[in-house]
Amino acid sequence: MSKFKPFHFTIGYDHEEYECDLIPAASPLNNDIPSAYELFINKTSIGIISYLSGKWKCDILGNQRLVDAIGDDIEKHYKSLSNSNSAE
Repeated sequence: MSKFKPFHFTIGYDHEEYECDLIPAASPLNNDIPSAYELFINKTSIGIISYLSGKWKCDILGNQRLVDAIGDDIEKHYKSLSNSNSAE
């Protein structure tokens, strides 16, 4: 897991902005990225967000559209890293 570092992004959802911090958790890889993360929103620990059976899940949030939006940004984060590494 040492090659996967914590990262931060801001997400706009339902007319609100959320500051998201994610820490990769010890988990199986899915498409070469961790399948689970410790999620903090606006500096508050939310729990684990994970990718299972083709779907992002976070039991504590209870809003699947927000969970999906965060999951999309996780995937975009790694895709942008992959693109910048291939350009070097």
